[in-house]
Amino acid sequence: MSDVDFDVIVIGGGVAGLTCAYLLAQQEREVLLIERGDEPGSKNLSGGVFYSRVMEEIFPNFIEEAPYERVITRNCLSFLNKESFVNIDYWDQRLADPVNAVTVLRSKFDPWLAEQCEEAGVTLMPGFKVDGLLREGDQVTGVVSGEDELRANVVVAADGVNSFISQEAGIRAKEPNENLAIGVKSVIRIGEEKVRDRFNVSGNEGAAYAIVG
Repeated sequence: MSDVDFDVIVIGGGVAGLTCAYLLAQQEREVLLIERGDEPGSKNLSGGVFYSRVMEEIFPNFIEEAPYERVITRNCLSFLNKESFVNIDYWDQRLADPVNAVTVLRSKFDPWLAEQCEEAGVTLMPGFKVDGLLREGDQVTGVVSGEDELRANVVVAADGVNSFISQEAGIRAKEPNENLAIGVKSVIRIGEEKVRDRFNVSGNEGAAYAIVG
């Protein structure tokens, strides 16, 4: 399509959108990333354990440069019912070399990813909400944000698991209520020494607890 503002517009500044934009910019595409939050990471509610092997393929110095909290060397999985539980507790130093997973705070991690994007040439536009899609016939040709219209050859919907843009494009239907759940996340600061004692870890090692049931 001629007369476009960008080769690609990516909607959503989470891990998927930022990584997509970075890889496209590495291929010398003109990329615009639009994020509704004030900055990437400001609206993300997920976090915790982040499996890093794929990121190391994209960013060879990921473990040395990315802002993470701890390297996961211990996994504890609890299966619960009303009367009983079974625990599987696994510790292995080999999980640290090479690193398999780390813990991250998205308010730190996503801005770091955004910096990598900007260095690669991505144009970031935080604080803007995409209100709809531009179309020419059956083809999506851009996005509408307030009174602004931006055109691109490709639009990527990376606006989350319940992507409203994908619904508007007709790619997916609205998720039924019975398929949805509410998640609660707490970040509790107790100090480094107490973390080591309670989770039985040392140095920058960390433990991941998962509960099923």
